[in-house]
Amino acid sequence: TGDVRYDDPVIKLPWGVNPEGYCRNYADGATNCPWRFDDTPPADSPTKEQPRGRDYYGGDLKGVDQQLGYLSTLGVSAIYFNPIFDAGSNHSYDTQDYTTVDPYFGTQKDFDNLIKHAKALGIRVILDGVFNHMSSDSPLFDRYHHFATTGACESTSSPYRSWFVFTNVAAGTGTCAGAAGPLSATYEGWFGFDSIPVLRKDQAAVQSYFLTAPDSIAKRWIQSGASGWRLDVSGDPSFPIGYWESFRSVVKATNPQALTISETWQKDSTLLRMVRGDRLDTTMNYRLRDAVLALLAPQPFDSKGFADSGHQISVSDFADRLASMREDYTDATYYSLMNLLDSHDTERLLWTLTPGTATTAAKEQNAANVAAGKLRVKLASLIQFTVPGAPTIYSGDEVGVTGADDPDDRRTYPWADLGGHPDTDLLAHYTALSDLRSSIPALRSGDFRILLADDAAETVAYGRGTGTQVAILVLNRSGATRQIEIPVAGYVPDGIALDRRFGVEVAASGSIAVAGGSVRVSLPAMSGLVLASGSVDLTPPVAPTNLHVTDEAANQLSVAWTASIGAVGYDVWVSTLSGGGYVKANDTPVVGTTFTIDGLENARTYYIVVRARDESGNSSKPSNEASGLPHPVIGWANLQWPPETSHVIIAVNRTENIYGQVWIDGVTNQPGATPSLIAQLGFGPDSSDPDGNASWQWVDAAFNTDAGNNDEFVASLLPEATGTFDYAYRYSVTSGRDWVYADLDGIGNGYSTSQAGTLHVTASDDTIRPAVPTG
Repeated sequence: TGDVRYDDPVIKLPWGVNPEGYCRNYADGATNCPWRFDDTPPADSPTKEQPRGRDYYGGDLKGVDQQLGYLSTLGVSAIYFNPIFDAGSNHSYDTQDYTTVDPYFGTQKDFDNLIKHAKALGIRVILDGVFNHMSSDSPLFDRYHHFATTGACESTSSPYRSWFVFTNVAAGTGTCAGAAGPLSATYEGWFGFDSIPVLRKDQAAVQSYFLTAPDSIAKRWIQSGASGWRLDVSGDPSFPIGYWESFRSVVKATNPQALTISETWQKDSTLLRMVRGDRLDTTMNYRLRDAVLALLAPQPFDSKGFADSGHQISVSDFADRLASMREDYTDATYYSLMNLLDSHDTERLLWTLTPGTATTAAKEQNAANVAAGKLRVKLASLIQFTVPGAPTIYSGDEVGVTGADDPDDRRTYPWADLGGHPDTDLLAHYTALSDLRSSIPALRSGDFRILLADDAAETVAYGRGTGTQVAILVLNRSGATRQIEIPVAGYVPDGIALDRRFGVEVAASGSIAVAGGSVRVSLPAMSGLVLASGSVDLTPPVAPTNLHVTDEAANQLSVAWTASIGAVGYDVWVSTLSGGGYVKANDTPVVGTTFTIDGLENARTYYIVVRARDESGNSSKPSNEASGLPHPVIGWANLQWPPETSHVIIAVNRTENIYGQVWIDGVTNQPGATPSLIAQLGFGPDSSDPDGNASWQWVDAAFNTDAGNNDEFVASLLPEATGTFDYAYRYSVTSGRDWVYADLDGIGNGYSTSQAGTLHVTASDDTIRPAVPTG
C-alpha cells in the first residue's frame, strides 16, 4: 500500500514479552528503549521503540472461556472486553467490520460458547462499542483499496460517502477522492488520527446501521448474548441530540436488563447529562480512580486531565470527592458505577502506587519499592470494594501486573504454566475482598456516609448501612499508629457489635462495640480495617413533623413537635447555620414532644431539628427545620425627655438631644450597655402610630448612661420639612426583628399618640444663598 502502518507484518510475540513500545514513556526511554523487532525503524523515532499496533500474543475468546473457572473463583460476575470486532490493529479501536469477531480473537462460535459457559457461572459479558469512528482500512472507507466494496475514500459516489466528513483540497494534495478527482480530499480523523475517520452520527444511514435497523449493531450483539455495552468516547460532541436516547431505547427493547456504560471521565455537564436517566445507565468511574490515587500515590501521577489532580490530597479532600459522587448521581447510576482504578487508557495501578522514577529498575526491580506499592494497591482495592458501585479489576492487577501508560499497561497475564510469576498473596487479597463484598449485603446495597476525615491524623472512615446491617471502613494513611474515634451517633446505636471482618496490615479478628456514639479502634501506619455488624435492627422510625418554636426567652428557646410512630425518645439538635452544623442539645433522650434549649446567645438566630429514636436506638431522619432568636424580655421602656421640642431647619444642625430609658429585669441593672439591646429615635406625622409606619424616620440611639436599674439612650433628629410631628423611642432585643414602641408614660398601658413627644419644625429666616464655590 505504500503505507508503513498497513505494510507492517503482524508480529507474534511469545507470552510474557513486553509490548512493542512499552518503555516509550519511561524516564530513561530516550536511552534505554531500543527497537527490538525492526532493523529499519521509522525516521520519526530512529532510536526509541514505539507502538505499532501489530504485536499479538495469541490470547483469544477460547482462552477466556477456558479460564472462566478462575474468574468465577475470583468472584467475577461480569467481563468487560475491549473491542472484539474485526479491526486493523491489536487494540481494536479501529473497527473494520462490526458484524464479525476479529479472527485473531476467534469466531462467532467461540463467542457463543463463551456466552453460554459464562452464563452458566453467573458471569455476564459487556462489549465495547466504538460508534464514533472506525478504521480507514475498512470496507466502508477503504483508503488503501483492500476491499471489493467502493469505500467512502475511494469515490465521491460511494454509498458510504455521507458517513464521513471530507474536505476538498487541490488535486494531488489529499488522501481520498474529492471533487477534483483522486487525492483531492482529506477527512476528519478522531483526535487527529488518520487511521480512525470520524463517523457522521447525525446521518440517518449511520443511525440505521448502528441503532435502528432490524439487524443494527446495537441490537444484534445483545441478541447474541451480550449483557451490555460500554460506549467509547460517548461524550464526544459530534454525537447529535437524540442519538443516545435512541440507542437506549433500542437496547432496552432488546433486553431491558442490558447495562449501558458511558466512557466519560471528569465531572462536567457532559458526564451528568449522559447519566440523567434517558441516555446511558452509568459511567466508567474515573472520578473514583482520581480520588483514590490522590489519596495513596507516593508521588505525582498523570492526572488524565482532572482538575486539581496529579498530586496527593488531604483525607478531607478525599472524603469530599467521594461525597460529591453520591450527590451527583441518582441511585440507579450510583450503585452501578464502573469503579475502576486503572484501565487500558491509564498506567497500571501498581505502577502508579509504586515509589520511584518511571523505570524498570525503580518500579519492578527494587523490592522495597514494589512491596510498598503492593501495600498501597491493597489499600486502594479495599476502598474500591467497599464503596457503592461495581468494583472493576483491570485483568492482571489481582496478581501484580504492572506497567506504565499504553501500551505498557497491556502486558500479558503471568500464567505460571507459561513461565509467569503471579503474586499469589495479592490474588488471595483480591479473592478475599470479593468474598467479603459477597458476604456483607451492606457493602453492595447500603447507603454511603462519611463518618470521619481527620487531616491532622490522616485518618478517614465511611459507613455503608441498610435497615439490617452496617459496615464501616476506616483507613490510616499516616506513618504512625493512630487511636481513632469514629463518631456514629444517629447512624449506629450504642451497643451494636461490629466484627473486624477484613484488615490490611491489621488483624481482622474480634469485635468492637459502639459506645457513647463512637467506635474506637487502633490502626497501625498505612493500614485499613472493615468492620461489620451481623443482622440487627437498624431501621429508624419516621422523622418527627411540625417542629416549631413555642417561646423565645433570655438565652433559651422552647420547641414542640408532633410525635413519631414507634419513637421512644427524641434528640434535639441546634446550629447557628441553616441546614447543617447541628450539635445535640439534650444529654438524655427527650421523652415528650417539647424541649427547652438553654445556654444560647441572645439575639442570634438558631436552627433546630429533631430526630426520633426507637427502642433499638436507631435515629430517624431530621424533622423539618425551625428557627428562633433567644432574647430577654423588655419589662418597661419610655420616651424620657423632653416631652416637646422646637427646631429651626438648618442644613447641619440637629435637634437637641432626646433621651429614652428601658428596663429588663436582672439585665439593665448591670453596669454598662446591655448586649443585644438596641434603641432608635424616630419622628413621623402628628398623631400617627409609628408601628410599621413607613412615614416615620428612625435613627440609631447611643447608650448614654446607667440610670438606676435602667439603660438610658440618647439621639437627635435632623428634620428636613416644616410642621408639627410626633416623636418616640423604640427598642429591640431581637436585632430589629421585633420592636417595642415607647411614649412618655411608658409601655405599661401601650403606645398612645397622645403621649408621643411633640416636635415643632419651622423654617429659617436666612434666605440668602451661599456663594458659588470657586477654584
